[in-house]
Amino acid sequence: MRVGDVSVRLVPVGGGEMLEGEDGRVLARPRQVYAIRLENHSDRRAVAKVSLDGLPVTEGGLVLSPGEAMTLERPTTEGEHGRFTVFAEGTEEVFGDDGGRGNPDLGLVEVEYRCELAPPPPPVYVPRAAPPSLPGREFDFPPAPLPSPPPASPARPSTVPQIWSSAQAPAVPSSAPAPPAAIRESDVDSAAGTGLTGRSEQSFRTVAVGPLEETATRVALRIVIGRPEAFGRARPLPGAERPVPPRPAPRP
Repeated sequence: MRVGDVSVRLVPVGGGEMLEGEDGRVLARPRQVYAIRLENHSDRRAVAKVSLDGLPVTEGGLVLSPGEAMTLERPTTEGEHGRFTVFAEGTEEVFGDDGGRGNPDLGLVEVEYRCELAPPPPPVYVPRAAPPSLPGREFDFPPAPLPSPPPASPARPSTVPQIWSSAQAPAVPSSAPAPPAAIRESDVDSAAGTGLTGRSEQSFRTVAVGPLEETATRVALRIVIGRPEAFGRARPLPGAERPVPPRPAPRP
């Protein structure tokens, strides 16, 4: 899904299929490993903060250069190397004693982008005209020297992690996204959320960024478990953007 100059896409890892609907729902099968594809279409650097099931998975955010796309495989927390994996509601070993039934954010994938503020243009210094000659004087006043530019006082930069992968090949193909599908209520089996399985070797480094714009651009998707017959259907052209749908009702 694209909103303005930024976009978010969920891509399956190691086979399988995830079907994004035009209403923001993403159909997946239980235990589907996936990655989050982030893309900055603007001409400025952007910082993306990612949360899953209402919990942050990027500490300070991820820096994307202008026009850059990156694939997030795991949380940025030090020492946490599990890959994002879909689990159906009711999986108590992942979501706790209630299996996620009491979590209204279950399945929510939310990314907030803030672009770096454009630096102000440098000041322009022009010569100042010399005073006119005075009658009876044998000389003119010399022209005044050009003023020196004021010392630069940049805003204090902040530091946020920038994604960096040690792998030689990308974890997922960078093919063009498929058009959103028209998801019917009969296509949805249950709510779903994200746990961690396996191991990702993706690593991160810290870079400095300048001041960011105050208003964030929000992109939100909702993972749900799809029925087997929902996958593989022909996909129509994208429709109009709609708000992120509510999670399915908890199972009894």
